[in-house]
Amino acid sequence: LLRAALARRGYTEAPRAGDAALRISIAYGIGPAETRTVTYSTPVYAELGGGRVQTVTKTPNASGKTTTSTRTTIVPGRYERVGNDVTTSSYTLYPKHLILSARALDSLNPNPPEVWTAAAAYQSRSPDLRGDLPILITALEPYLGENTGRSLLVKIVEQDGRLVIAPQK
Repeated sequence: LLRAALARRGYTEAPRAGDAALRISIAYGIGPAETRTVTYSTPVYAELGGGRVQTVTKTPNASGKTTTSTRTTIVPGRYERVGNDVTTSSYTLYPKHLILSARALDSLNPNPPEVWTAAAAYQSRSPDLRGDLPILITALEPYLGENTGRSLLVKIVEQDGRLVIAPQK
């Protein structure tokens, strides 16, 4: 993935180390786990009142017989907030990073100058870095070999089965 990202930015691997103009170093890792606790409240509603009311009416007719009629009226209930449901949950995040650094190769200089550095950081619930490397590489790719002059926040989304940088809003 990283070789492909560098190739898309115009970098190619030299056939021999002695032919290389740049040395690109890679550093990656996982920081200490961070456990966070979140508490949230959800309102609880209940139906109050309402029901059915039956009215029985007895009416005598002209012949003296009584006619009984029953009428049922449905009284709608009302919903009112009766309390809160408080939930607390914890989750653990693992901070990950990927840093690429390019230095100009000069056989006369034992400490060649840095040409560019690109760094990405990401947090996920997985303690395994392998699944998150594609996200870190996708975040870095447009900035390889560039000087943005500042730190950037990029959002990565999945689009048509590929990871891409979400457009800035």
